[in-house]
Amino acid sequence: MKCLLVITGESFRYGPQGSRARSTCKASTSRQKLASYSHIRLINYMKKQFNYDTDILIDSYELNNEYDTMILNWYAPYVIKARFNKIIFPNEMAFVESTNNNLASEDLSEYDYIVFIRIDFYIKKYFLNRFNTIDNSIRYAHMDYNGGGNCHNIIYLPKCYFHLINAPLSENFRTPHYGMHNVKTNLKTSLFINSYHSLSTDLNWNPLYSQVGRNESFIRENKGERYINNECVKGINDNEYNHLEKTDTIEENVNLIDADNFDVFMF
Repeated sequence: MKCLLVITGESFRYGPQGSRARSTCKASTSRQKLASYSHIRLINYMKKQFNYDTDILIDSYELNNEYDTMILNWYAPYVIKARFNKIIFPNEMAFVESTNNNLASEDLSEYDYIVFIRIDFYIKKYFLNRFNTIDNSIRYAHMDYNGGGNCHNIIYLPKCYFHLINAPLSENFRTPHYGMHNVKTNLKTSLFINSYHSLSTDLNWNPLYSQVGRNESFIRENKGERYINNECVKGINDNEYNHLEKTDTIEENVNLIDADNFDVFMF
C-alpha cells in the first residue's frame, strides 16, 4: 500500500502575502527546513497509522544548486522525481496546470492515494489528528474565510478520483480557491476541519498549518462559524481550538530545528 506526496510551490519563501521574495538567510533556511521536516513527520505518521509507504514528487522553482540540493537531501530517500522550474509561471493557475500535466504523465497505478501540500507549509501536529482515515472522499484542509472558497494547498485525493487530474483547470479539483466547488455536485468531498480560516497565516490562524516564510498570526476573525451541509452556519459556541491556540508555533519549532531537536517521529 502506497501514497504519493506531491510537494509544490516556492521553497525558501520569506515575505508577506503577495510577495514572491525568497532568501538564503539563516532564518529562511531554518523555516524551510522546519516545513520540510514536518512533511517527513507526516510520512512517518502515515506509516505508523495506516502502514502506508510514501514516495515524494517535488514540483518547485529553481533557487540555486546549493539550496535545491538541500531540499532534495531533506526529503531523501523518498523523492522519486523533482522538477525545479527555471521559468516563472504567470500565475498560480498556470503552475497548478503544469503540475497536473506532469503528474498525469506519471504511472500512478501503484498508489492508493495522493496528498498535495505546499512546500512552505509547516504541518502542525493537529493535522495528524485529523488525518485519521483513508477513504474515497476528496478532502480539503478547510474553507477560506469570508467566503473565499476553499483551501487548495492541502488536498487528499483517493485512487478512485485519479482520473480528475486530467480535468481542465476550470473544472479541476485543484483549481485555486474553487476546486471543491468544481467537484462537489457529483463527487464525494469533505474537509479536514469545517471551520473558516484565511489561506494566508499571516492574516489568520488555523490549527492545521502555518506558512513558514511569513509572520504568524493568532487572530481568529471567523470564530463560531462552521461549514455544515454546504453552507456557513454562524453563532456556534466555539471552544474547539482553545487548547491549540498559540501552541505548535513557528518560533518554538524553529528553535528545535536550530538545536537539532525537532523530532520527526513525535506525533
